[in-house]
Amino acid sequence: MPIPKRWSAFTKIKLSRVPVAQGIYELGDAKGEVVYIGSSDEGKDIRGRLYFHKNHKPKSVRCFRFLPTGIFESPLAMEQHHCKLFKAKYGRLPRLQKRMPRGYSSLLSLL
Repeated sequence: MPIPKRWSAFTKIKLSRVPVAQGIYELGDAKGEVVYIGSSDEGKDIRGRLYFHKNHKPKSVRCFRFLPTGIFESPLAMEQHHCKLFKAKYGRLPRLQKRMPRGYSSLLSLL
């Protein structure tokens, strides 16, 4: 279920090394627990979304990891699936996640 990568420190230097690509990402706290799951969108790549969070998320976010999508994969569908798996395992969404990703109800009909 989690992105199969090690956590990186949530610093501007580490963010600058993130590729300009579409995909999903997780934000973590000091304990390495997932507190938010997100995806790039049509206007922003993974790096852009992470910089946005760097400027707007609580200081409890200490680390991140990401997974670029393949050519035929949808970042939104990946985010929706990832959130669904998280909720199935823990009975809730990550702590900073206010709701299921947009369009989630339409994805349920496909599963």
